[in-house]
Amino acid sequence: MYLDPLRKNSQLTVYTFVGKTAYLGLGKMGTQHNLNTKTVGCIKVGLPPSHEIDQLINFIERPYENYDDFISHANKSIMLIQERHAALISATVSGKIDVRDWQSLQQESTSKEVAA
Repeated sequence: MYLDPLRKNSQLTVYTFVGKTAYLGLGKMGTQHNLNTKTVGCIKVGLPPSHEIDQLINFIERPYENYDDFISHANKSIMLIQERHAALISATVSGKIDVRDWQSLQQESTSKEVAA
């Protein structure tokens, strides 16, 4: 495998090896790949024209942009829940909320079933 044409965009090389299709036919499909110059030198990879390389990388990376948005939204939600949790504890400790007769919904449904 001659990597010099991929220096322009090394991300394609990364995706080629991460995708594991480059390893097919090498007979080394165990849990750990031993990549050395002999192994890498035997790998044959089709190389598209350079304008298609950019299109391929954009196609591969597009779903990851959504993941970043989802992760950011989840982190904001976690922070909001933590703030509300702290506010609830503070209000309970300071006596702003009376929780003496509180029962969880699960306990209420269990006690109704036992009474029936």
